[in-house]
Amino acid sequence: MRAAPALQVTVTRRGAWRWVVVALAATSFSALAAWIGSRLVENSLAMPVGICMASALAAVMAWRALKPAPLGLRFDGQCWHLLASAPFDESGRPGDVTVVMDLGLWMLLRFDAHAGEMHERCRRWLAVDRHELRAQWHGLRCAVYSPRPGVSSASREAPADPPLRE
Repeated sequence: MRAAPALQVTVTRRGAWRWVVVALAATSFSALAAWIGSRLVENSLAMPVGICMASALAAVMAWRALKPAPLGLRFDGQCWHLLASAPFDESGRPGDVTVVMDLGLWMLLRFDAHAGEMHERCRRWLAVDRHELRAQWHGLRCAVYSPRPGVSSASREAPADPPLRE
């Protein structure tokens, strides 16, 4: 099987995914507010304060979900790089991309950065859809599913056996 060609895409994280994140944030903080309210005395001042704090936290989370900064994702034929600022720098953080969910028109990708001298290991979740990438969609799908040179398929699929204890 041939290796995928190099490509670079910009993930703006707009569309339906951000509304799903907003709905999840609102639902979870509403449940938190209801739980706080059920635990407090009905005539206490702490109940409205707790509900207001949970609502404010939900608003902040929803605002962050609605205003995401674009990310660059580059594949050089051997390694993935996450480019976290626009205009994108050329180096980025090297790492691996794994397809977590593929619905045909939409994919959830997990980027696991390699630990290096200047960076610790981190994980980023990227929701990409065909409408966002248009002409680059096919190239991205080929790149995430193609084997990388120098990485055997067995080492990608199964972790190494743990050492035996004596």
